[in-house]
Amino acid sequence: MDELRLVDPNTLIANPNNPRQTKPGQASIRQLALNIRAVGLVHPPRVRELGDGSLMIIAGHRRTEAAIYAGLTEIQVHVTKVDNGLEDLAAASENMIREGMTEPDQWRAVTRMREELGYTDQQLCVALMVNRPISRG
Repeated sequence: MDELRLVDPNTLIANPNNPRQTKPGQASIRQLALNIRAVGLVHPPRVRELGDGSLMIIAGHRRTEAAIYAGLTEIQVHVTKVDNGLEDLAAASENMIREGMTEPDQWRAVTRMREELGYTDQQLCVALMVNRPISRG
């Protein structure tokens, strides 16, 4: 069973079998780091506790790197102590299955956050990595 734990992201060990062998660009890491600073780490990395107590990343290498870039000294991680043989499947599927939101869904979300929840254009721009005001059209 998984548990949530606060850890220093610098102590996490990269999985040598990480399916994402192409390193993300610095701009991508910087963008994610800025987003993490604005809204927090929404989806904690999943890690496995090794025999010596160290934690190896199963899924979330990019999030971990961005958290370090953002200067965070503690992040939440999902820790599993069991090696159920599904780590490679979990790591690959997380990267392959994800799908971005459609533009209409994005605009509906922005409109709702602005009109119903009262977020300012500045808050939205910071969180969504937009460097100009979002049009109201």
